[in-house]
Amino acid sequence: MRTFVKKMAQCLADIGTSCPYTIVGKKIVQSARGKQSRTDKVNNDRENELAARVKTGRNVTLIGIFCPFFWFALFSGAPANEVYFNAVHSGIVVAIGLAIMLKTRMDLTEEQRRHK
Repeated sequence: MRTFVKKMAQCLADIGTSCPYTIVGKKIVQSARGKQSRTDKVNNDRENELAARVKTGRNVTLIGIFCPFFWFALFSGAPANEVYFNAVHSGIVVAIGLAIMLKTRMDLTEEQRRHK
């Protein structure tokens, strides 16, 4: 029983650290303390810029997945058309985030090939 509780607690902690609102909150606290965030090791400024855009696409996707309006409507028993509207809206945000992430990742791969 104890291992089950530990596994569930770890699962909830993993979900909490993936939440975009938690990520933004941590970044704000880091900035307030004057700490710089971790950066990936890439070769030039263009690659740094593209890597940041990939992360932006990832974060937009996470915002779509963890959209509080959708989840509140789903679990509160809202009418089906409201849940459907929020699901479509969240799906559009997820699709935009994935498009940004995939396009930028392809650009980053091309940029890295040029410098080899």
